Amino acid sequence: MSNAVFFLIEYVESKVKTLEAENEILRDENIHIKHILKEYILLHDRTDGVKDNNFNFLSSNDHTNHTESSKENAAKEETSYYHSTQFASKETKRASIIKRLLLDTPTSPTPPMKVAFAAGLSTTINSLGSHQAIEYDEVITNEGNAYDARHGHFTAPMKGMYLISATITAAEGKNVALNLVRNEQTIAVILADSHTAGHYSSQSRTFPYVLEQGDMIWLRTYPGYNGHKLDG
Repeated sequence: MSNAVFFLIEYVESKVKTLEAENEILRDENIHIKHILKEYILLHDRTDGVKDNNFNFLSSNDHTNHTESSKENAAKEETSYYHSTQFASKETKRASIIKRLLLDTPTSPTPPMKVAFAAGLSTTINSLGSHQAIEYDEVITNEGNAYDARHGHFTAPMKGMYLISATITAAEGKNVALNLVRNEQTIAVILADSHTAGHYSSQSRTFPYVLEQGDMIWLRTYPGYNGHKLDG
């Protein structure tokens, strides 16, 4: 397999910082929600205690004063019904508040897409064509499926900072040069020269670069180097 490897790895440092800040906010909000829910439950329990005392008081009165008039008994029944209705209303309200708190609780943010690929040449290109796009057909990894080995193009799936790295190799006594291209615009030139080295020579370029969604990156023959040999 060729020594040439062409890397494009998403540079996610800024996204990591953003996620850390969002996680801090989520932790604070969850603590606040738990505190509110705890206070509400405590308040509800105290209200239930008062209700039970009132109910016991009414039951005691009803037992000791069973000879009271039917009018008074009717009043007690109405009061008991009122407390039962209030209890049901409080339970409904409590369930509604708990449901709202649960619905309002923010969920964890979706992790960013991971994009990375590495590829090389499976065979030597003996004669480069003019402006020939180099099709690195030996794909090592292609996380996110953003690299197209059929055309040698990487397409950015999202806007962001990417780490771009490319290495080319020239055979002994040879030289070769390629352009690193973004949307037909050259952003770097890579030259490997073995004329005087007496052995194979490689040259690499690595740098961060901002890409918009849909931007395409590839390597192609540098003008004037058509007919040259690319070993990797």
